[in-house]
Amino acid sequence: MKISFLYARLLFLLIQVQTTSSAIYILTFGKGENCAGFNICNISEGLSNEKDENQARVSIRLRDGRVEFEFKKQSISDKAFLKYFSTGFFILDNDYQIPTSILHDLSTKNKILKTGKYKVNASIDSYVVTF
Repeated sequence: MKISFLYARLLFLLIQVQTTSSAIYILTFGKGENCAGFNICNISEGLSNEKDENQARVSIRLRDGRVEFEFKKQSISDKAFLKYFSTGFFILDNDYQIPTSILHDLSTKNKILKTGKYKVNASIDSYVVTF
């Protein structure tokens, strides 16, 4: 029994060390002037309780050296869900440089999300995409 408890505690501490999390940001989907297409247009600080058609609340963290976005389901409009999450893949048409302020929060430098197709993992209240 003691060994199981110690093992569980060690595993919990190991997970904490390997994951660096950030505050919640507002992510605007799309690219270009009108933020259209499949990409990330902008990530900004601040919270909004309003559900914007082209935005979602997201927390960003590093897990084992990879960037992980956790999109809050309740903040995603039906239109954004259909376009960005319904296929089970999150698509980036172009590379996206994560803003310096977010990299600072994550205690890392120079993270670029590469063009590609990334699996969407759904939970009860969020969609998680690992880049």
